[in-house]
Formats: sequence, C-alpha cells, structure tokens
Amino acid sequence: MRSLGCVINDLADRNIDPHVERTRTRPLANKSISVKRALIFALFLASIALLLLLILPPQTWVFAPIALLLAISYPFCKRLINCPQFILGLAFSISIPMVYAAITNKVPAQAWHLFLIAVIWPLIYDTQYALTDKNDDLKIGIKSSAIWFGNYVYTIIAMLQLVFYCSWIFFARAYDLKPIFYVALAISFSMAIYQQKLIITGERHSQFKAFENNKWTGFILLVGLAAAIL
Repeated sequence: MRSLGCVINDLADRNIDPHVERTRTRPLANKSISVKRALIFALFLASIALLLLLILPPQTWVFAPIALLLAISYPFCKRLINCPQFILGLAFSISIPMVYAAITNKVPAQAWHLFLIAVIWPLIYDTQYALTDKNDDLKIGIKSSAIWFGNYVYTIIAMLQLVFYCSWIFFARAYDLKPIFYVALAISFSMAIYQQKLIITGERHSQFKAFENNKWTGFILLVGLAAAIL
C-alpha cells in the first residue's frame, strides 16, 4: 500500500514534478516510463494488497476502503486543502487500528491513542519536507503546511514536536511501559532539537536533512517500545 501510494502520487503529480527541483528526475516526470506502465504497476500493487487483506480477519476489512481512499486522495489534496500533511498522517496511521482488529478482534482505546500520535508525526516531518519545496510550490500553486503556517512554521513545528512527545509520555504512563522507554524518548527528543537547528537555517539541504533525521526518531522509539514491553 505504501508503494501504491507512491505510484498514485507520482501519477497525480506527473505534470507538476518537472517544475520542482527535487522531483524533476522522477520517472513519470522525465517520461522515462509511460503513464500506462505506471497504471499497470499500480493495479499490480493493489492486487497484492487485496490478496493480503483477504487472509486477514474480516474485522480488518472495514478499514480497507478507508485506507484505499486516503492513499488515492492524498496526492490531490495538495491542490485542495491547506494542510494535506494531515491527510498523509491519516493514510499512514490507518494501519494501526487494522493491526489491533486483526490480532485482538477489537480496536481498543490504546489503538486510537497510538493512531493520534502517528497522525501528528507526519505533520512534523512532512512539513520539514515541504519546506524544501516551498518556493517551487508557491510558483505552481501547490498547497502545503509549510506554506500555510507561514512565518510561524518553525514555531508550529516545535509545538507539534512538543505535543508528539507529551503524547508519548501520556501513553507510557497510561499503559505502564518500563522506564527504558523514557530513556528512548529522551534520546528521540534530542533528535527533535537537532531537527529544529537544521530547519531554522532556511537552507534546503539542511531542511531535507532534518526530514531524513526522522528515521532515527522512529528507530529509537521502536527500540524503546520493544524493550519496554518485552
């Protein structure tokens, strides 16, 4: 589904990407592959996703149309709403209630708590990502949170980071995670400070580096969660 989302995104943006410095070398943008081949590949990926869905418990199936709709609609939201990153967060996070439904046959409050945390994170890192394209997006009329937040973009990213980590603290306390998770949380928070230092430079390279640094945010939290529940 993640790959399918990427293909749909590139199909939707094939006439826009050539005008953006970072994306002009994408296969559909530079016409190294045809739209027809991309559509066939998208159908192939969707078929695999459907086959995987069918081996999961029926409780997960109710979420599948929502997940597909979010994956398809996100690329077009960049033309319609000021904060398409919110839709991206929903698209990435819908798998969380699906996992709970598949394993426990229900979707408890814990799942929705994680879902909300997972929605916040893309608002952070994809806004950092959008900062690198801000000038190009303004020229061609694409909407993004980086544009919508305006002069307050760095402050809002910092506030979202604070909400993100406070939500994790609340989650850890609510579900009695072991102290090791708080250590991981502190290390991960240092990544947020580092990212702030990168984005406030206003340089594309540094802002993209901040976006890429989020892989360490996720990795550290993953290790911390695993250590806290084993």
